[in-house]
Amino acid sequence: MMIRIYITAIVLALINFIYIYMFRFDSLSEEKLVLYTPVWLLLFIFGIYGLQSSKLMKQVNEGKYQNTREALVQSSKSFGIFGPLRQIFFFPLIFLNFKNTFQLAIVSTLIWAAILVLFFQFIFPEL
Repeated sequence: MMIRIYITAIVLALINFIYIYMFRFDSLSEEKLVLYTPVWLLLFIFGIYGLQSSKLMKQVNEGKYQNTREALVQSSKSFGIFGPLRQIFFFPLIFLNFKNTFQLAIVSTLIWAAILVLFFQFIFPEL
């Protein structure tokens, strides 16, 4: 059931992304693009974190690892040089230790929402 919610979030995010950047890009102001970015980006992050936390929780429940942090760190080793990048993107999963994938996905999305707000408030205006 939850997997379907996460996949739906990813699909909706991709539809929004394609609509905004393929069909409406020229007609939207930069201000509007900045306003719409969190819609598709946070939906995408929610879906990706939900799927990833489901996979990690399954490994924890099978007894392969003791917690999601260990599962993330160990499974990232199979990504070679991209393993550290994976750990950076999924950094909230290293610090959060919920037993519910939905809670992990929501809190992780809120963390990324705060990062996005900081980016748009302090970094983006200087570019």
